[in-house]
Amino acid sequence: MQCYKKLLSMGAKLAIYEEGRSIPIEMVKNLIESIEGIEIDRERIDNLTFDDFE
Repeated sequence: MQCYKKLLSMGAKLAIYEEGRSIPIEMVKNLIESIEGIEIDRERIDNLTFDDFE
């Protein structure tokens, strides 16, 4: 992640090319962070739900 941030700070534009389409690395990073946040929220909900019934 440090390398990625360093490249961005130098003005680099990074993208993944798949089937003729370009996906910016920033978008991929944001999607990963969103998924990780959802996973944490689901774990919290599960803990609250199952702790109440034990």
